[in-house]
Amino acid sequence: MKRMKLIKNRGIASVTAFSLALALTVTSVLGSSLGTLTVRAAGGTLSGSGTVEDPYIIEDADDLWTFANMLRGSTSHLSDCAKIADGVTMIDVSDEMWQGIPSNMTMPDGYRGTFDGNGATIKLTMAISGGYQVGFFNTLDAGGVIKNVTIDGTVSGNYDVGGVCGRNGGTIIDCNNKADVSGKNDRVGGIAGSCMDGGKLIAFKTMSNSGQIEAGSRVGGIVGYCSKASIEGDGELLNTGMVHSRDVYAGGIIGKAETKTSVKIAGAAKNTADINGPGYAGGIIGQMTSSDLLQIQAGSILNAGNIDCSGEHAGGIVGAYDGNIEITAATGDIQNTGYVQGTKCIGGFVGATYMGTITAAGNMINTGEVNANDIYIGGIIGRLQDTQVVSVKGEIRNEGNVVGNSAMGGIVGYATDEDAKIPVMAYGDIVNQGKLQGTISSGSASVGGILGSFDCQEGIFSETGVIKNEGDITANGTMVGGIGGDYAVQASTKPVQKCINTGSVTGTNNVGGLFGTANLKSSTEEYKNIENSYSTGSVTASGESQSKVGALVGYYAGNKIKNSYHTSLYPIIGTADEANGVENCYDIEEYRGVAETEEVISKTKAEFASGEVAYLLDGTGENRATAPVWGQNIGTDESPVLGGATVYKDGDIYANAEHTYGDATYKWSDDKKSCAAKATCQNCNSEQTETAQAAYSVKRQATEKEEGVGLYTAVFKNGLFTTQTAEVKIAKLTPKPSQPTNPSNPSNPTKPT
Repeated sequence: MKRMKLIKNRGIASVTAFSLALALTVTSVLGSSLGTLTVRAAGGTLSGSGTVEDPYIIEDADDLWTFANMLRGSTSHLSDCAKIADGVTMIDVSDEMWQGIPSNMTMPDGYRGTFDGNGATIKLTMAISGGYQVGFFNTLDAGGVIKNVTIDGTVSGNYDVGGVCGRNGGTIIDCNNKADVSGKNDRVGGIAGSCMDGGKLIAFKTMSNSGQIEAGSRVGGIVGYCSKASIEGDGELLNTGMVHSRDVYAGGIIGKAETKTSVKIAGAAKNTADINGPGYAGGIIGQMTSSDLLQIQAGSILNAGNIDCSGEHAGGIVGAYDGNIEITAATGDIQNTGYVQGTKCIGGFVGATYMGTITAAGNMINTGEVNANDIYIGGIIGRLQDTQVVSVKGEIRNEGNVVGNSAMGGIVGYATDEDAKIPVMAYGDIVNQGKLQGTISSGSASVGGILGSFDCQEGIFSETGVIKNEGDITANGTMVGGIGGDYAVQASTKPVQKCINTGSVTGTNNVGGLFGTANLKSSTEEYKNIENSYSTGSVTASGESQSKVGALVGYYAGNKIKNSYHTSLYPIIGTADEANGVENCYDIEEYRGVAETEEVISKTKAEFASGEVAYLLDGTGENRATAPVWGQNIGTDESPVLGGATVYKDGDIYANAEHTYGDATYKWSDDKKSCAAKATCQNCNSEQTETAQAAYSVKRQATEKEEGVGLYTAVFKNGLFTTQTAEVKIAKLTPKPSQPTNPSNPSNPTKPT
């Protein structure tokens, strides 16, 4: 039963009269520009005094209309507080046109009180075609709080349109939107159209949008536009509603963020819906720009929606950003699984970055296809400029196919910087597994499994892992490589190392299993090396001249290639006029081309499979690596791998473990002056033999004199086996000698003593 209305210092008649008068006032004001709008003259009753400690209690639609009308037209009520009653789950006011709290047409001020939805859903209908600051609450000022409410229905307006709030300058806590929200122009979002000038969103649990959001520009699933605002909390941000921009800036969470905006969420920032527009479209944010620090930090950052952009700058996470930007997954992964398509500057994570950092505590993984018809296309980043991408404890991996015209890479399409920092770095592996197809018809393609076109002060780096391409690469142009198409490092402080290509590479000229072109500069010669790398993928040149084609590098300007191998028909380097040759490098004898340099050592397929080359790649003698870099699972791997099972050498035998032999068996020569021993390794089952001269002695014991027995002893020292002794007693008159015996163990006559 509804309680009697108890309003301190206010009478029922005055509140009802106030509501009726407001209805007439709003009709008059709106009639000049929008036509006559009917506003309900509420007759509900409220209990409570409207303070934070004793808010008005809203039990039904009549109460909600009464509260709304109180706040329309008088600034004296803008700090009044209200709460939806316990047990109320739904209030439906959609049968009449909702005008928002307070009316943005009658006063410039926003709400400054506290409204607690108490977990209830409010269903409403708003259609103010020429209105700005349109939502359940039109405007929220500093000090104002909206919390624990879900909005359903439809909301439409012009500028600053949101399901919960049109323009937020206060605080919105744990609110959700299910309403379809649209705007004729810009700044439109599921929760808030705009969040500015100290406005704050707090997600202690989950803040979500599932409604469809559409507007001209700056459109977001949670917020359309953020400036000098913050989103924070221990919960998560989730968008499951489609976001469409008719112009630019569409994002699953934020359409556009700029100027000192901060997002710090302990949980996930996640989008699962499709995002589309003609430019600057991202699964999480459409565009970020700020000369001051702008931070986006979440436990994990995930996009599963498709990004359909008909123009430039699209990414699974962010369309593009420019300025002092930090994007961080503090405890988990950054991941995109949706496809991303557009024209130019298109990436699985980010279309284009200009300054800033992208950091993940865990992995950075893209599994979505990236498709574009112009330049700067990447499985992770389309265009990377003065930006650092870091996986602190995990790997950076692209699994999606990448299609574009040129300047295209499985990880980064185009990279340039002027800062002495490593642009792409991972604790673990940096891997591309997707196929790359360059659609350029001729000229410079700059396509690589990891990097398309790269011109930075430092190269890319993996601390404990490898840099690897597994995808097939095809481009009808020059500068095509398994790792990098056109790779230039201006001031390297470490060599290029641990690069692997297992995919096929096809281009016209300047084609290589690892690099189409590699131009390495450094004040230290060894930092211009390519070391501990290999390619087992096929290399094909389709150009008429087929110049500068190499099994590892097409054109090389650097120092040396060291401790590396290939399995291609082409020479290890296509053109090395500005390099200093190779050192400790190998190819397969059966595939060796006539143009291969003599410095490359040929080994047979069998020798590659045996583990010999893996052992030799770590060097010999004083040049041997202190810790193995190379390995091979002998019997499974046909050729060496970086890491893997360690290879040990034992005589002419290579095995994955140091030998531990069991008991040897012995066989004496007919003249009894030599003894052959045979033992099997307990680790690898290899069989080893050793022969030594017998130490002849006649140790006639009293009981043996009549029998004429001689004792022969064979001693093995510093051989394949540990030092051991075998003894045999020979009966002189017996034509066939007895087998070796061990007097101390008659049950095992062949065991050495």
